[in-house]
Amino acid sequence: MTFALTAVLASETPAPEAPAATWPVRVWARLVDPVSGQPAPALAAAMLEATKKRGLLIGKGGLYGHTLRMAPPLTLTLDEAREGLAILIDALQEVSA
Repeated sequence: MTFALTAVLASETPAPEAPAATWPVRVWARLVDPVSGQPAPALAAAMLEATKKRGLLIGKGGLYGHTLRMAPPLTLTLDEAREGLAILIDALQEVSA
């Protein structure tokens, strides 16, 4: 199965006096069929299960249920971010096989 993935890092603009560590950060990825460009909610559901069995909990949303949502804690370390990314990559490889 093939898919196209669009990942976006979104940061809301905080008040100028707010420290950088308090900025809310979200990450989302939209899964779509690469040929038709149509949303792929079945792939998003498969990703939810694949990441869950590896110990990473992510959410799903969007109008068509094809958007993966991640909201890491502000205390996330670089090592934890790398571990989460490795899980995401492994899960993507599984569901696209």
